Amino acid sequence: MKKRMFQQMSCPMKFGLVILIFGSICHPVVAEDEPLQITLASNVLVNRVDVTLGDVAQVRGGDSVQLRQIRSIDLQRLDDEKSCILSAEFIRLRLILANYTEDQLQFRGADQVIVQLDEQKTSIEQVIQQAIERAVSDRVEYPISSVQVRILQPIQRHWGINVSQLATLTPKILLPEGAILGRQSIVVHLQDQDRLFATKSVPCEIAILQDELRLTKHVARGEVISAENTVLKERFLTSSTGHLTLTSALGRRVRRSMEVGERLSSHDLLPENENTNSEIVIKSRSAIRLIAKMGQLEIMVPMAEALQSGRVGQIIRVKNLQSNRIVNARVVNAEEAVVDLGFRN
Repeated sequence: MKKRMFQQMSCPMKFGLVILIFGSICHPVVAEDEPLQITLASNVLVNRVDVTLGDVAQVRGGDSVQLRQIRSIDLQRLDDEKSCILSAEFIRLRLILANYTEDQLQFRGADQVIVQLDEQKTSIEQVIQQAIERAVSDRVEYPISSVQVRILQPIQRHWGINVSQLATLTPKILLPEGAILGRQSIVVHLQDQDRLFATKSVPCEIAILQDELRLTKHVARGEVISAENTVLKERFLTSSTGHLTLTSALGRRVRRSMEVGERLSSHDLLPENENTNSEIVIKSRSAIRLIAKMGQLEIMVPMAEALQSGRVGQIIRVKNLQSNRIVNARVVNAEEAVVDLGFRN
């Protein structure tokens, strides 16, 4: 069907398509993502004083790391005031100050957002939860919006401290050494200025937002993992055991038959020295050919440089020496890597 549609194109359309594809490979700048779509709400209730973009807008586009970063950008702090009005123009300028460009941003929704502090939902649990989330965020160097803490025991009933008392105290969080994900008992020092008011232990469960590799197709035992049979999904995970990145999984073989939707972990893959595809065929700094494919159409860029070593089937970073643009390409053999652009009507 794709071939027939392509053959029906007129010559000028084909030529224009070639120019479009070649330009997408050879444009002399670093690859740009689609604009980030920021849809502003008109009214929001927040249960913490630090207001971030993720509190007032839905953000789509870009990869998971970009989304985590932009959602965590702080916009306002509700200290004495219990509400504020944030205009779309103010938010746009705040993002520009955070090194985003006009071309990267696409605003939708309301022209301004009314933000109110939801004091009715403020509790001791939430105050301590947010303090632990900030401490974990600092430890793992993730945005606070990518950290999730669940208190496992009612604090107010066991501590005998109400919110008004806690307002005069500063919680100081002591995280355990080593791994902090999963179920933990967190020590909290309650400071009254320079005086230690009390020390409490808080049982909780800690998770961070991570990319989880899942299968989009059934794979048989010994089949090679590729970009065509996997997808990355964001989830709050309470353990990093067996966590896989896409780069580390590509080109390796599964040790068992797996079904659509299953999470792929390092335990599901054969060791690299047991993979029949384990031989590195392209070495870093090698001169290779870069091929752009779209349907039946192929365009070759003869002067490219591999920036990573790779096996057949693996995705590596490749630099187009004609445009100095860096792209991700799939290793085909010792001399070639392919960028598959798909087919667009």
